Amino acid sequence: KIGIENHLNCIRKEDEPLTEYQVLGLTALLNSQLVDNWFRALNGSTQVNATELRLLRFPDWLVIERVGMQVSDLRLKGRELDCDDLLTSAIDFHGSEESEAQHARFRV
Repeated sequence: KIGIENHLNCIRKEDEPLTEYQVLGLTALLNSQLVDNWFRALNGSTQVNATELRLLRFPDWLVIERVGMQVSDLRLKGRELDCDDLLTSAIDFHGSEESEAQHARFRV
């Protein structure tokens, strides 16, 4: 679920709080070049509003959580994070029917 305020967008699940790994995974996703390019192509700037967040298709929660686990592991090891590499290894961009049908659900 996304709560909307004029200067702040909050992403949250409707039925339960986000886990630490889900927060880290969402952070990696939203800081990726893939999402940055998408926002720039959509509106010509990097400012994000609620409408654009509603249009963004998020991967399944398990994928987001898996990325978050990798972020956590890299942080503990003191290694540099590359959000794009983490996402590329975690998401099936070939779009099989099964992976295409599953994505994280947010209610706006």
